[in-house]
Amino acid sequence: MEDPFNGSLFFHHVDEERLPSATAVLKECPWDIDHHNAPHLAGKSAEPSYGLVELTADQAFGTAPRAELPQVWSEADKLAVVGDIGHSLGVGSDVIVARTSDFKRAGELAEKMGYRPTLVGEFLQLLWWLQQHGEQYSGWFYCYAGRKPRYATLAKYNGHRKPASLRVIFDTHIGDQVEEGYVSANANTHCFFVRSR
Repeated sequence: MEDPFNGSLFFHHVDEERLPSATAVLKECPWDIDHHNAPHLAGKSAEPSYGLVELTADQAFGTAPRAELPQVWSEADKLAVVGDIGHSLGVGSDVIVARTSDFKRAGELAEKMGYRPTLVGEFLQLLWWLQQHGEQYSGWFYCYAGRKPRYATLAKYNGHRKPASLRVIFDTHIGDQVEEGYVSANANTHCFFVRSR
């Protein structure tokens, strides 16, 4: 017998006629690249040297010591890590916010209802939407669909603050955690699934 799903699914309908592009969202919110992974993702090193598999909030966004980028590093390298963010939500999209550490099972349940994982442009638009509507989620949000295998874009969102806070980081090494059915983190973990009407 299959174990029951451990987590919560929250359903939303995004009915804005026009959402800002992912590029516009990044202009409004703090964002950075994960210095541990960036050289490999930008093609500056053949082997990954991520060093940290699990990042605490202080390590990712705080004052803890950070990995240094190569001396030869450009804005184009930074944008290579960001990658394609041109995906856009359709008008009137239905969205699931899954609060769980088992993204694999959440994805299987979502797929049965006609949903798929969001791509990073959609992910950024949905984070903006949560922030604008003051949705009271809090914790880490992951976007792994369409990213380099074993990596994910992360966002730290706190909807309990007024105004809601949001910060995005491209891209953190998560290995095979999604495929293995468990994403480890030190806080609530979330992901999005979307269905266009």
